[in-house]
Amino acid sequence: MNRQSNLHPYERVLRAGLDVGSGIAPIASSYASIELNSFGLYETRISPETPEEDLDMLGRMSAMCDMRELDESELAAELFGSNSSVLVDDVVGRYSALYAGHVREGDFRAKASSGGCASWLLVELLRRNLIDGVLHIAPSFGGDGSLLFDYAISRDESSIRARSKSQYYPAELSRVLGEALNLPGRYAVVGIPSIVYEIRLACRELPLLKERLPYVLGLVCGHQKSTRYVESFGWQAGISPGELRSFDFRVKNEEGFAWNYRMAAVGARDGEPFEVLLSQEDLVGSDWGHGFFKAKFSDYTDDAFNETADVVFGDAWLPEYERDASGNNIVIVRNPDLQTIFEEGIAEGRLDLVSVDVQTIRRSQRGLINHTRGELPWRLDRAARLEGWAPSKRVAPSHSLPLLRRLVQRTRLEIAGRSHVTYARARDSGDMSIFIRSMRPLTWRYSLLYRAIFVSSTIKTRGVRYVLGKLIQRIRIRR
Repeated sequence: MNRQSNLHPYERVLRAGLDVGSGIAPIASSYASIELNSFGLYETRISPETPEEDLDMLGRMSAMCDMRELDESELAAELFGSNSSVLVDDVVGRYSALYAGHVREGDFRAKASSGGCASWLLVELLRRNLIDGVLHIAPSFGGDGSLLFDYAISRDESSIRARSKSQYYPAELSRVLGEALNLPGRYAVVGIPSIVYEIRLACRELPLLKERLPYVLGLVCGHQKSTRYVESFGWQAGISPGELRSFDFRVKNEEGFAWNYRMAAVGARDGEPFEVLLSQEDLVGSDWGHGFFKAKFSDYTDDAFNETADVVFGDAWLPEYERDASGNNIVIVRNPDLQTIFEEGIAEGRLDLVSVDVQTIRRSQRGLINHTRGELPWRLDRAARLEGWAPSKRVAPSHSLPLLRRLVQRTRLEIAGRSHVTYARARDSGDMSIFIRSMRPLTWRYSLLYRAIFVSSTIKTRGVRYVLGKLIQRIRIRR
């Protein structure tokens, strides 16, 4: 029996814990609110008195609700289909131009997490009087358990530049969207795929919102983290929960590989001001593939490249760029007006961008593509069997996944779920070791599974004799 069959489709999303927490619902219905839950993730709450028509509208604006009228492909066709120069890829989505590289002008690149292209475009839109402000995530005050980051509105160039870096932290839009709706103006908004999708769905329901948001910029993002992700790093460095004041997720090294960046934490330790640089390899939970503190909805999106955004920015995780520690972007352009801006920036020497093909864009995010397309059918099938319902996606549920890949998926789901629960227990007891001891067996299992996958793949491509030879060679070296 389907345990969720008697629920309204939107209530089913909330009950399943698949709410994106974008903050769209409260601006559309007075019966909806949004709050951080005990795990540090935003979730929408609705009143028991919510009218059916409000539930229907909220369902049409939810990225995970079966009531939404258009999937990402259909909505992208509605948004960008009139542009005759747009091409379509079944994973990247629609695009009119694809680039890789960085900003040459000023210090945009130096102050950014990667190549600086997103901040450059936002400033350029403001300089050209095409927008009056930007809705994006900015550092907050921190300390005493308050938020370290939140959505804010930047109305001048200096504010945009000061808020240029990527923040792996949950944020919701209700406050800034409310302000944008109440104050006439044109705004650009920046978000991860599911949030951007919900913004676009909301614009179909709320004409004034569409008028206020002429440009929607997207980021490539593997998954949404909870507030505990960064808090756990501070705690591992000696900054107790509630004592962290600020955090920089991407401190670039002057040389080496682009992915080998550090993080900076500022707070109080033993009552004294404390600042520390952190290396990823020293932090439990820093491996993005493990999925520590992952929001559940992130495992049920099939949108790897933010397909409904006007332009998308990601890291150029490519061999040809990885030795450039200053960072480079991939850029996917869908809006012809924005393409003109990029073309002019390149021609003027302000941007060091080169055109690339769609396969290069795909290569930059192979793991993400595999997760959102290749392995999503198995997760959908599992959710339908174990939880009684799974959201409808552009890929069909399927149980057919190789054994080792199934075990990896199960381990990732277990890591995400256990990280929330055991960290909460560690936090309540004031003992970080509870969390670390609980998570280590899962990360060891994850590593062993990937070694098994590598060995299996090598046997298929090079044969058993090659693998045995390498194994014997390693044994001899150790002796």
